[in-house]
Amino acid sequence: MDAASPEVLDAPMDPLDVVEHVLNAENLPFDRTDDGDLAFALAGDWKDYELWFAWRPEG
Repeated sequence: MDAASPEVLDAPMDPLDVVEHVLNAENLPFDRTDDGDLAFALAGDWKDYELWFAWRPEG
């Protein structure tokens, strides 16, 4: 994966935007719900991994 450009690193984003950016850069499929959750799966050598991220801003 290439290093993120300074514009991306300096831009204000929620943490899920960062995860989405990485997944897009690696061409990995993912689902992002209207509630802000993000889920994706990876196939491993011995098992498959399903990962889920959620973030809710305070206030």
